[in-house]
Amino acid sequence: MFDLLIKEVAAKFGLGDKADSILSSLLSLMFQKQSGELGGVMDLFKQKGLASIAATWVGGGKGLPLGINPTQLENVIGGSLVQEIASKTGLGSGPIGGALAFMLPKIVRALTPDGVVPTGVPAAISQYLASAAGAAPAAVTPAPARPPGSPAAPAYAPTPAAAESKGFPWWWILIPLVLLLGWCVAPKPADAPPAAETTPPVTAAPTPVAQLNSKLELNNDGGKIYYTGTVADETAKTSLSDAIKAALGNTASGDIRVDGTARSANWLAALGQFLPELKSLSGSKLTLDGENITLDGALAQGDIDGLMAKLKSIFGDAFNIQSVAQVLQAAAIPAAPMDDAAKNAAAAAKMDELKAAGNISGTDLVNALNLAAVTFATGSATISPNSHAILNKAADTLKAAADGTRVEIGGHTDNVGNPASNMKLSEARSNSVMATLVKLGVNAAMLTAKGYGDTKPVDSNDTPEGKAKNRRMEFSVGP
Repeated sequence: MFDLLIKEVAAKFGLGDKADSILSSLLSLMFQKQSGELGGVMDLFKQKGLASIAATWVGGGKGLPLGINPTQLENVIGGSLVQEIASKTGLGSGPIGGALAFMLPKIVRALTPDGVVPTGVPAAISQYLASAAGAAPAAVTPAPARPPGSPAAPAYAPTPAAAESKGFPWWWILIPLVLLLGWCVAPKPADAPPAAETTPPVTAAPTPVAQLNSKLELNNDGGKIYYTGTVADETAKTSLSDAIKAALGNTASGDIRVDGTARSANWLAALGQFLPELKSLSGSKLTLDGENITLDGALAQGDIDGLMAKLKSIFGDAFNIQSVAQVLQAAAIPAAPMDDAAKNAAAAAKMDELKAAGNISGTDLVNALNLAAVTFATGSATISPNSHAILNKAADTLKAAADGTRVEIGGHTDNVGNPASNMKLSEARSNSVMATLVKLGVNAAMLTAKGYGDTKPVDSNDTPEGKAKNRRMEFSVGP
């Protein structure tokens, strides 16, 4: 039943014939009576907040089981387990911890094909352990017989702390097993000299617990979806990449980073059900960060309401789901108009945020650029001195954008004066901004300049405030 798993672990982690011994020991511990058998093992993961991951291991026609990393496994069963096995087998703790974390989900899936966690010891396990008994140390050494007439050994009685838990802390049983395993696999010379006195081993520092949330950000930029994310291990990376490819196909591109200090991606199991919703909504942005799911982007209110309802139906009450647009509406406090300096400060902060995140999409880039106020001398294409700093910041951000990004610089005026003169002035201003950015190091091939005159107002030209809004530089994703 486990031949394929043994071969896979031996090849993946370089364990050779030791993989069989490690699997035998793991199965023996999982099905010790005191551990509560397989149900007790699952309870341990539930107590550590990993129930949603462990639930995916149970079979019954569900999706692929989510993986765990060695850090998560040690957090459940104790770091001394892996350190002890590594010490006695002469292998590094990395391969041992990785092998145990790799085996466990596959073992649970194999033992629960009908979606039910078995009670007792399955026949397949009994047969495997019986056949492996001569080759792998899978059972605790029995206590020596007591002399006739001596009092019976007292039965095990849990301490108050142990009695409060759901089951006996089953990994304690591993200590004698690990010692026996190390003795079996270690080379033994025919005539070994007396053991020399050795210095007691230094106890390894505890492995740090996860400090980061697994995170994913997806942006639909004109039908092309760009993503970036961080997950805990290669198994989660593969599962996430497969889910994105299955739902979005060739419309999606991006990068997933592995960070061993990241927590498990508790949103991963349900993500595939929602991804198709993003495919047809240009301008949408979805961020999953631990228990927080945020919808953002330039979307119609009807689209926002529909997506929010879909998110809540898929992910449920365990997540904090919100829309940036709805959060702003809920505040119900009108924002005070910002002066040019305040606009440029907000634009600079947003550009710094994009550069720090990396892989800047075209939509995010132009949204940040449009926060800025680029001004000119009256009736002229000469850029005002107070706009030089924000154009320097814009140039740095443009140079950090994803390959292939193109941006149009559009010049707009109010309706004062002759329309033909307004068109000419808007063209001159957009060309002036483009020339400045190229001089600051931006690749000219990613920029185009165009003047629109007074043909595309964003407010009424009947008020001074409206005219001021219409006199603008507007950035958009280029063709």
